[in-house]
Amino acid sequence: MRHVADHVPNARMQEIPGAGHAAPLTHPEALAEALYEFFSPAQQPT
Repeated sequence: MRHVADHVPNARMQEIPGAGHAAPLTHPEALAEALYEFFSPAQQPT
């Protein structure tokens, strides 16, 4: 993840503490919040 974030322009990385590969099952609220924050700018009018 860090390697990709370091090499992709405008990449962002957000870690959910304690979450692993099953984040949708173990940390659904934190994952939903992170996804909402990521996609919110796309919903802003131009």
